[in-house]
Amino acid sequence: MRYLALACDYDGTLTTDNEPSPEAFGKLRQVRASGRKVVLVTGRTLGQLQESCQELDAFDSIVLENGAVIYDPNTGTSRLLCAPPPHGFVSRLKKKGVTGVTVGEAIVATWSPQESAVLGVIRAMGLDLQLSFNRNAVLVLPPGINKASGLQVALEGLGISPHNVVGVGNAENDHIFLSYCKCSAAVANATDLVKNDADWVLEGEEAAGICELIEQLVDNDLQKLRLEMTRAKLPIGSSDQGPVTIDAYNSRVLIAGPSRSGKSRLTCGLLERLGAARYQFCVVDPEADFDGFPGAVTLGSTTNAPDVEHVVLALKNPDNRVTVNLVGLAFAERPAYFARLLNAVQDLRLSTGRPHWLVVEEAHHMLYPDWKHANQALPSDFPGLLLVTVHPSELSTDVLTRVDTVIATGKDAHEVINDFAAAQNFKMTPLERVEMDDYEVLLWLRSSPESAVRVRLLPTLHEHRRHVRKYAQGDVGYHRSFFFTGPDFRLNLQASNLRIFVRIADGVDDDTWLHHLHLGHYAQWFQEVIKDQELADLAEWLSNNDASAADSRHAINTFIQSRYTLPERPSLFGA
Repeated sequence: MRYLALACDYDGTLTTDNEPSPEAFGKLRQVRASGRKVVLVTGRTLGQLQESCQELDAFDSIVLENGAVIYDPNTGTSRLLCAPPPHGFVSRLKKKGVTGVTVGEAIVATWSPQESAVLGVIRAMGLDLQLSFNRNAVLVLPPGINKASGLQVALEGLGISPHNVVGVGNAENDHIFLSYCKCSAAVANATDLVKNDADWVLEGEEAAGICELIEQLVDNDLQKLRLEMTRAKLPIGSSDQGPVTIDAYNSRVLIAGPSRSGKSRLTCGLLERLGAARYQFCVVDPEADFDGFPGAVTLGSTTNAPDVEHVVLALKNPDNRVTVNLVGLAFAERPAYFARLLNAVQDLRLSTGRPHWLVVEEAHHMLYPDWKHANQALPSDFPGLLLVTVHPSELSTDVLTRVDTVIATGKDAHEVINDFAAAQNFKMTPLERVEMDDYEVLLWLRSSPESAVRVRLLPTLHEHRRHVRKYAQGDVGYHRSFFFTGPDFRLNLQASNLRIFVRIADGVDDDTWLHHLHLGHYAQWFQEVIKDQELADLAEWLSNNDASAADSRHAINTFIQSRYTLPERPSLFGA
């Protein structure tokens, strides 16, 4: 279920001819019976609303006075979200001849065409107040107070993200809260501005319109609107035909390509845009590449994976974006941990609709072909999924069949897509090579498999970089450490980071050093664990060119010292 709440205006939306509609209120109860919440968003004061409506228990929360007051129908308590009207303001309005003035806990309202007189009083008194309009009504409130700001507070109290809310209204002051909701609908009697910006203009006027909306909401979760909603798109970049986007809610994406081909840059950009749009994401991060990602909370460390319960607790706050550091978890334990986390995420989604995206870095650590439970762990209808890996064939076939979008990186991106199809016996004409520039990817859709689109990526605000401090002085974990054993396995010296690697390298005998160099052990570790292709290339070159122990040791250690800014040599041997 995507839409967990309905936010609606009162006058002209739940009423017909200024009277509350029994049919509309009956539909509201159907919404709540479906497990969804209902929030009323009105410009009325509590007293005015109670005079008109006897069914306030139809709502889970009520936003009053155009966003200034939150009322809880269950407890009968209210909360003022701003300052009350300034002292002397109302009396000054009346002295200036402004008529029809009503006063709430915060709002002061009158009728057009008296707005010029109201502005004159505000200016003369030097007040910081704003005017908004609801048809012929003139509403005066402190700056920043509107239906959207009030709805935000109400949703926070319910633990619901605006991405899981559909809003419906009709008047000028509804426009801002409808824009705040991920899906917006306008009844047929709405103003032109509201109708022009709504995702759906209903056929019925007033209460007949909201009844039409609720029928579709309860019946199919507004599936008919999914392809039409331009606001629910996540930008990727641009092609020769224009902007390229994916569905920001219902996509199941695989990013694949060789090391240093731009996968992390692409993932970083997508996370930035998800965060900017206030989507909640959870990143499963086996190599701590997203520790400290801007705007995200990192759980776990190089020595301990976080409890699944702690991850869920962090995700219960709609404003939290979470990265889960699994460096401290042994490879053999990662699939089972991921299965537990995935079950918890699914349960949380059922109640809150969040996290909107689950991002699985190094997905082959958890969802590899031989893991029997991959099919059960990942449901076929799991939306908002992003998997990142090097080779598609390293993932379970059951997982690959769930992917609807592939973004391939690197000079041979077409082969990545061909490998994706071959790994699951998906019948398609193999793609031909496409010349790729830097910052370009190939985007392939299962719905149109015979071609792929070359996309130039949008720039990232925070260029992703591997966490050199982690590799230099942190702990990559026992199973990913380098072990100096020598040709006869006389040694067993563990290097869990580059600092220790350099220290041990300086002390081992030449036979041990050259043994690992010539077998490609250094190059493999630098590439697969340290993720430094240049360092791996250097080690491979030294091996192929029969460099001496002294020269190769000096070259590798000097490269590490300069690239990773290790402590000065004396401290390397310090306690």
